[in-house]
Amino acid sequence: MSTSEHLAQVKALLTSLRDVPVNTQGTSDDTLGNLYSYLMAVKPDVKDGTLHWFCSRADDLTIMASTFLLRLFAYDSNQVEAWKRRFNQCLGGCCNCVRGLETAKETSKDTYFGAFESNTLHDFWNVFHEWELKTVVEGLGRAGFLQSNAAQSTSLPSLSDAPPILLYRAVCNLRILQDEQIISMLRVHTPSGRVAGWPIDPPLAGILLLLLMDNENVRRWAKAQVAECKAVPITKEHFTNAYVAVIQVVAHTISTDAAGFAEVLDELGATFLLRSQDHPGFPFAESSVDLWAGIYEFIRFIPPAQLLTDGRRRADLRRLVIGHLPDVGPR
Repeated sequence: MSTSEHLAQVKALLTSLRDVPVNTQGTSDDTLGNLYSYLMAVKPDVKDGTLHWFCSRADDLTIMASTFLLRLFAYDSNQVEAWKRRFNQCLGGCCNCVRGLETAKETSKDTYFGAFESNTLHDFWNVFHEWELKTVVEGLGRAGFLQSNAAQSTSLPSLSDAPPILLYRAVCNLRILQDEQIISMLRVHTPSGRVAGWPIDPPLAGILLLLLMDNENVRRWAKAQVAECKAVPITKEHFTNAYVAVIQVVAHTISTDAAGFAEVLDELGATFLLRSQDHPGFPFAESSVDLWAGIYEFIRFIPPAQLLTDGRRRADLRRLVIGHLPDVGPR
């Protein structure tokens, strides 16, 4: 079989699996093997020497294959361990691939992962995110930012001196960002200024959330990080569910009737942002002055249509903000 014929076969297979999703039982070993062989043969980009699986530097077929093969995480074999190493090689070299992975997780729910029950996906992604968190924390530990040191406020360089891609992974994934280990590191080792090497636009949903954190230094850093953004507000094509989740948790924080927002966060798989028996929740600024200063900065980046309710999934943040205009004194 020629190379072009093989690529056509892989494309046809991935298109079929996208349009007619299958679960684990419906995925043959031959299918996994063919797609695995294709993806693992993808070479680093000749221009930057970096492996790209999830960004615009990767071709469409590679993005399709890498998205489908995220399910490999549920398996245990030497081949899967090799895939994990290549996966981390990719995410360790390209911020846009880190962001593209989050998009792939979101879109795959209706495509390649569409045949799985919601509770199965919930459990799968929980374990997947724990593995990602462990990868990031271990990487920061090797760079000198250990959780134990953070807890002891040991004098260490700021996170500006950490590998930029590791910090980007921590902020890009809301599940990682809200973890107490990451929050602790941000408090003690707050970056001293804008992190070089991060894409300027669009600002990460996690950075917008940090504009409202209870730590002044972190808020100041987040504001510096978004100061150079030129795409204000965020364009529709970049406005993913992560931003919707941040809107919902902000609405939950300033609303007197927050039950509906919690339900939507549950649909989005983002209830971890709320305080509960299982989660500490995101540490919002306790001062109303600091909180509303952050909300003011945050709202600049939200497309006007996204500030209004859609009747089901989105809070009417505009109405909530207007409702607080007469507020006087502490929240």
